[in-house]
Amino acid sequence: VEWYEGFKSNFGESKHAQETIALCEGALDKFQEVVVAGREKLLVQNAINGKKADGSVLEYGLKYHLDRMVPALEKGIPGDPRFPERDNEWIAAREKEQKLLVEWYEGFKSNFGESKHAQETIALCEGALDKFQEVVVAGREKLLVQNAINGKKADGSVLEYGLKYHLDRMNPALDKGIPGDPRFPEKDNEWIDARVKEQQLLVEWLEDFKSKFGSSDHARQTIEDCEAVLDKYKVKVEKVRVPLAIQNARNAKKAGGSVLEYGLKYHTDKMNTALDKGIPGDPRFPEKDNEWIQARVAEQKLLVEWLEDFKSKFAQYDEALETITECQAILDKYKDKVESAKIPLDIQNARNAKKAGGSVLEYGLKYHLDRMNSALDKGIPGDPRFPERDNEWITEREKEQKLLVEWLEDFKSKFEQYPQASATIEECQAVFDKYQVPEERSLLFRMPSMPRRPKGQFWSTVSSTTLTEWSQPSRRVFLEIH
Repeated sequence: VEWYEGFKSNFGESKHAQETIALCEGALDKFQEVVVAGREKLLVQNAINGKKADGSVLEYGLKYHLDRMVPALEKGIPGDPRFPERDNEWIAAREKEQKLLVEWYEGFKSNFGESKHAQETIALCEGALDKFQEVVVAGREKLLVQNAINGKKADGSVLEYGLKYHLDRMNPALDKGIPGDPRFPEKDNEWIDARVKEQQLLVEWLEDFKSKFGSSDHARQTIEDCEAVLDKYKVKVEKVRVPLAIQNARNAKKAGGSVLEYGLKYHTDKMNTALDKGIPGDPRFPEKDNEWIQARVAEQKLLVEWLEDFKSKFAQYDEALETITECQAILDKYKDKVESAKIPLDIQNARNAKKAGGSVLEYGLKYHLDRMNSALDKGIPGDPRFPERDNEWITEREKEQKLLVEWLEDFKSKFEQYPQASATIEECQAVFDKYQVPEERSLLFRMPSMPRRPKGQFWSTVSSTTLTEWSQPSRRVFLEIH
């Protein structure tokens, strides 16, 4: 070519050079026909024969790879139930072969896709990949389904020993049913707890299984088997679980997490008996009435708390209605028996309360009213020999009145809405009506600061009306003093 290019540039127009030019072009055409086409075929063959040592991704070339891969695909997955692990190994081997073949095929096709010498090889590779899709992809789905079914807790499953073991244990237990032996009620609870736990694990496993294989034909039978067991669970367990759970709630004691010390029956029996018997009402021991009320209030609070919790768990079940009605009847009786006695007793307690018990009155209302009434009825001392005693008397009455006002305001804030409180309020009001701040008091404090005058003489500012009022016998003492 190099010589020819130089020759042609120098003598291309010469008639003497035409025969030589024709000879060279013939030789080059022959080269093109023989060598270039042969080289492409050779390159294709080199790529087919290339091994890993030559830079290929295939260990021993394409022919070896296909000769190993295609017969394995035609033979199919082992499927021996005695050795399920061999299925996984087979799938893993085919996937590795397919990955290598795809990588080699993509490079080969990009280099020789247009070459007629490469078409047969391309067809062989595509045939192998189609076979892989047909055998392995479908087989892998089936295998993945089987792996999920066989998976144990050690493999990441929620089921300890796989689905078959779980169903084989759960099904017979459901068929046999709850023990129901009255000698051993705890066995019923154990049976329910075991079934509930199995059901929860199965539901969790099935939800995950369906999310992965719900559309697969290979998974349909497994899903149906699981749903059949769950349906049986509803029939066999749910119908006894709720009544048993209700009974457990009724029987539960404080040691078992209940608010009731010895369970519902003990609590209601004790409460019912006390309510039926009623408040002691022994005037010799009034403190026993308070103790009785306090005990009933404590019982009522615990029962209300227990019932609210019970209703939050079981109110939607018909089986709970009897217990709810039973408790409500006792709470209604409580209102009739206790509320009617509690308010009068609370009023009496408020009347009896002393300063040591939190009252503003030193020794209770009766003592306070008796003392105040007696003093008011007796009146101001009015002894001219001891005028300071009048001041002391007024001051003492004012102090008593302030304490009584404070006590009554607190009393009314608590009991004014109850008819039983009217007598006490009226009793206090009667004392307030009797209590009058004498007009003389202002005079007692004012007059000593004025200049002394002979007996019978007064400041001209004292009106005749005032003098007329003072002419009353009860006031005359002040005229004599001042």
